Amino acid sequence: MSPTVLLLLVLLPPVMALLIWRERARRKKTRRLAEPVLLSQLLPPDHARRRTWELILWPVVVASLIVALARPAWGEEPSIVVSQGVSLMIVLDVSSSMNAADLRPSRLERAKLDIRGLLPELDGYEVGLILFAGSAFVQFPLTTDLLSAETFLNGATGAAVSRQGTAIEAALRLAVEAFGSRSSARIILLATDGENHEGDPLAAAEQAANEGITLHVLGYGGTQGEPVPVLDAAGNVAGYKADASGNVILSALDEDILQQIAGRGNGVYRRAGVEGTEIVALLSQMRAREGGGQEITARSQNVERSGIFVALALLALSADLLAALLYEGRLTDGRQTLLALLVMVLAGCDVNPSERIGAGGDLYRRGDYLGAVEAFQLAQAVAPDQPEAYYNAASALARSGQLRRAVAALEQAIRFADAELAAKAYYNLGNVYFEMSRFPEAIGAYQDALRLNPADEEARYNLELALRRAAPPAVTPVSETPAPPPDAPSPTGTAPVPPPPAGPLTVEDAEQLLDAVQNQQQTLGDYLRKLTPQAQPVEKDW
Repeated sequence: MSPTVLLLLVLLPPVMALLIWRERARRKKTRRLAEPVLLSQLLPPDHARRRTWELILWPVVVASLIVALARPAWGEEPSIVVSQGVSLMIVLDVSSSMNAADLRPSRLERAKLDIRGLLPELDGYEVGLILFAGSAFVQFPLTTDLLSAETFLNGATGAAVSRQGTAIEAALRLAVEAFGSRSSARIILLATDGENHEGDPLAAAEQAANEGITLHVLGYGGTQGEPVPVLDAAGNVAGYKADASGNVILSALDEDILQQIAGRGNGVYRRAGVEGTEIVALLSQMRAREGGGQEITARSQNVERSGIFVALALLALSADLLAALLYEGRLTDGRQTLLALLVMVLAGCDVNPSERIGAGGDLYRRGDYLGAVEAFQLAQAVAPDQPEAYYNAASALARSGQLRRAVAALEQAIRFADAELAAKAYYNLGNVYFEMSRFPEAIGAYQDALRLNPADEEARYNLELALRRAAPPAVTPVSETPAPPPDAPSPTGTAPVPPPPAGPLTVEDAEQLLDAVQNQQQTLGDYLRKLTPQAQPVEKDW
């Protein structure tokens, strides 16, 4: 419903008073021009009654149309929501060997391109991302917000993991734990070159299979061996890794171990190529195997009643036009103009914003983001107070690279949204700011999301990431010492997160904000680090 449209009803009483005053003045003027007997012969029969009828009828028409445009809703009807009921955890190798260029532009960038192309096909899935090298951590937890998923995928580099090497076992065990108690179909997608330097990945794959999790594997690289680049701070190749004897290290795809991992995990193995077709085929297999994992939930939604008021306006309009034809035999120019205007208004009422939003969602899923933006904007024009139209438009704008417009759309969504949707909009706003590298604004948006929804662990986790990006010198590196087990009791109560400081974010400000976040009811980052098995240093750091 758009209640602000109802403010137009306030204009009706003064307009009616003005029309009544003008009608009385006209009648007085007419009586001065001729005698009543002469007027009765000049004017049509029941002329005065017709004028009174019009003064009553047209305000009814206008009032009904205003109420219809407000899209009133009352009562409830059941609505069935079908979701895929599939949770997919992507485990991405970001070790130094993934920078090898036997797949252009590199193994890692090819994997990110494949995953980025996969995300639009995962509507209804929960998707998470784990990065690993010599240790593993959750880049983002399981979420249905695919825009956020793509944002953090773009920032996945080897620099995110301080300890180099390749620890596939640790990454797989973390993925198993990160699913939590979900009852949905669970899938792990491992993307790596297979150079495992520590641990037993086959045992981890068996653990996943024993818990009902399917493990698919995508292998990246060539089997002949490729030098491992050493990258400078700008990401340019500064040299190549060498062993203790000075020999250049060659990294090769280990298909044998990856095939065994997929076999133990009840999944399939595919070797990735430059066309990206392998991940499409893998997606088809995933859907074929997990297609029965749909979840069907019922919810209630309000029933829109604008049609009642549209029908009332049409009925009143039809009565007036019929009376005009019966009494006068024709429609005056004024009535013809009003009729045309009313037809246009009624046509506008027929544009259901929910249908436009649904059409925009279909275009979005097909990758037509510009078309989706147009559909969402049409919904905004018809129902300017409907926050979903702005919220969804922001997602399409961000997908098409129009980040500034996405920010504006999210700010509009926040204006009209309830607390639940506003929290999600603030979260997405933080993600867009994060992608724009505007970290102080991202921090403020994540904090607003947490104020509205303190239980939003994804917002809390992303806030920590933004704080680290905003003031990296102030952040203490994550300790490699063992932490308490994940089932240890968490502190009760939450302390309020302080508002973002005015002006540039200083190192001291960042430390204060990070402390406030870390003192809250067990942050997701801390929780996931507790789940990460700690490993000893290794010789092979690629």
